[in-house]
Amino acid sequence: MWISKNMAEDKETAAAAVGIARGSTDARISSVTAGGKGRNALVMPAGMLSLPEMNEKVVNITTEEGTVCLGVEMGYYGGDIEPGEVLLFSSGEASVRLKRDGSICIYCTGLYINDEEVSGIGSV
Repeated sequence: MWISKNMAEDKETAAAAVGIARGSTDARISSVTAGGKGRNALVMPAGMLSLPEMNEKVVNITTEEGTVCLGVEMGYYGGDIEPGEVLLFSSGEASVRLKRDGSICIYCTGLYINDEEVSGIGSV
């Protein structure tokens, strides 16, 4: 709330720009927007790292320290998510869903703990 209120009052703040990812390495992303090409830092919640795939729609904003990529524009995942749930998924169709009833659903083709495959489970 505080951020949106202060951003609304700040007439110097640039609008967010949607671009297309053209590559990503070392927590930076190359993208193309209407304003041109750029190589920007990726910004995510602490403890997370995700590199957008080529041609993903990314959202960039300009800050006083330069342009940063906030992440990818939400697309349709193909499943339902309820309010209060958290869904973590990859382009390889693996997912972890923290459900609001306290249960956890994991979908994957192989499960590894400490780099050791958990055998006998199949698709979890």
